[in-house]
Amino acid sequence: MSLLETYGKEIFAVIVAAVPWLLDRFKGKARLQYSQSHSHNFLVQQPLFNPEGELVREVQTANTRSFIVHNAGRETSTKVEIVFNWKPICNIWPLRHHTEHVMPDNRYAIVFDSLSPKESLSIHILSVNGALPDLATVRSDQCVAQYVETQPMQVISRLKIRIFSALFYIGLFTCVYLVLLGVQKLGLIPATA
Repeated sequence: MSLLETYGKEIFAVIVAAVPWLLDRFKGKARLQYSQSHSHNFLVQQPLFNPEGELVREVQTANTRSFIVHNAGRETSTKVEIVFNWKPICNIWPLRHHTEHVMPDNRYAIVFDSLSPKESLSIHILSVNGALPDLATVRSDQCVAQYVETQPMQVISRLKIRIFSALFYIGLFTCVYLVLLGVQKLGLIPATA
């Protein structure tokens, strides 16, 4: 008796139970990610005077920080909300329509109508002679964004990527072939003539 004849009903029951779970697990969802791409403190060699002409600071500081918000999912994120602890000087790239409002606790929110799959936007904030606000939260109607650590990396040529991909798939097919050959040697599947 073969394996399918002996355990056919059980295997079929497991497959039928697994199909809805797999379909739900791998269906397209919105998946927001955000990261801090850089932060820098510039020393500006220009004195700061008060209205009476008295020297307040000999050197001024300009603090900058940049964030990237990215929809890594396969569905559009709607009502993407980015909240800072207070309102900074802000630049958004690429330019797109958004609404701004101050919450009852004086936190500052930027709301975008949507963020398409694989779409990103950058938010650059600036503060002169003061601290920068922390990014409190990034969320949408579908999910809360996940923080992703990023760093610059070397750009790899397309030729190298294609060679690596070809070698990867050759190795994958070889492994599958060897597993099938081993299963055939064990007699779990019949050998073909």
